Amino acid sequence: MPRIHLDFHGSSPTVQHALLIFVALFLGGCAAPGLEGGIFQGPATVIAPYGSSPAGEGAQRQPSPVQRSLAELSANRILVIGVDGNLFTVDPDSGERFYLTEDASRERRYLQPTWSPAGEWIAWTQANDPGPSKVVVARPNGEDVMEWAAPFPPFFFHWSPDGRRLAYLSTSLQNRRQTIALQVIDLSDDSPQPKTLLRGQPLYFDWAPDGSRILAHRGADELLLVDMDGAQTRLPVQGAAFAAPQWTETGPGLVVAVGPETDLRMVMLDESAAEQQEITNFRGMAAFSFSPDGRLFAFVDTDPDNPAGMNVLGPLTVLDLETGVFRQLSAAPTAGFFWSPDGRSLLFLTPELDDRRLWLRPQVWDGSQTVQLARFRPTNTFVEQYLRFADQYARSASYWSPDSTRIVITGWNERNQAGVWVQPADGSGPAVKVADGVYGVWSRK
Repeated sequence: MPRIHLDFHGSSPTVQHALLIFVALFLGGCAAPGLEGGIFQGPATVIAPYGSSPAGEGAQRQPSPVQRSLAELSANRILVIGVDGNLFTVDPDSGERFYLTEDASRERRYLQPTWSPAGEWIAWTQANDPGPSKVVVARPNGEDVMEWAAPFPPFFFHWSPDGRRLAYLSTSLQNRRQTIALQVIDLSDDSPQPKTLLRGQPLYFDWAPDGSRILAHRGADELLLVDMDGAQTRLPVQGAAFAAPQWTETGPGLVVAVGPETDLRMVMLDESAAEQQEITNFRGMAAFSFSPDGRLFAFVDTDPDNPAGMNVLGPLTVLDLETGVFRQLSAAPTAGFFWSPDGRSLLFLTPELDDRRLWLRPQVWDGSQTVQLARFRPTNTFVEQYLRFADQYARSASYWSPDSTRIVITGWNERNQAGVWVQPADGSGPAVKVADGVYGVWSRK
């Protein structure tokens, strides 16, 4: 396979200046006054909340007070964190809402709402202060609610491809030292319980396509295959400067970055690492993602010294694996990129500065041309909790409609109107506000 290197570190002064401005604004906070000081701005209109009960050692199952069809609430819905902190789903066409929570406050926060792949479950964190936090899983219609106590609030969820298991990351203590724990809940068990599979930091991971194992990147250079019983196999390669690995059905399957600093490469490995297929080299920190159909490989070479700690911040390139042709989609810094479900289009976000305010410009490449969409000012929630780790959330969240025709964004438009917006991906129409909120993510089905 041909190799290419994009010299991020030798980029133009204009690009470097834009990066510095982006970092400065990020560190200084990017939200407009409407959300400063917290996201809780008023009461929600509650349509169908679920009840709450203390979490015991096992899952607490609760009936839903309102019966709604699971089918109608699991397909083509946007999951939203409202401006008051409560969670709801919204129909992107009618605006009809279904609330999952009603009691958010400064003492009770709902975080990291995450769809399962088929939309049959939603997981989230309930962070209580004081008191223990909880992992919560429920049907989109509010039924079959399960809760588990968590000493520390989970900050990332990732469902297995079959929706059977939920993996999550949270702070943990090991030998009285703070670290990160990877835990898994198997919902097919008679009495589902969290099981700790791995500890260490930093810690990033992806699921095997069949949901039976996990590929983990721990610390600076450990690459591990982790079974559901906690058995670990370290791959006999040296991991390099990157964060989130990917496990695909393309080629050998395991996509990672390897090598000493003098020879950094993005590669595909088989499960023994005996087979290595080189993709390209890089100089900074790699972030990458295969398209769902496995034809295209997108990557960014990020300056690892950026003080905001962004996983993705650099020029964006796409490789066509069939032709071996590389195409640079953006020489300007890209802060995140996300494939459409059909694998034909790539959404990427580029930062802009105007009157000392941070804007993000959504752009969509359809395989032949790039369309620039209306820019927006992102919420703190989106930038700090999601965009900063865009390569990891590209594995677990979708900002595309299931039919790959629209995207969802959250923030302020040019008229200083805030909300959750739906935008045609081809630029054929304006963004339409569907709800007030600080974060929105689309169901995959």
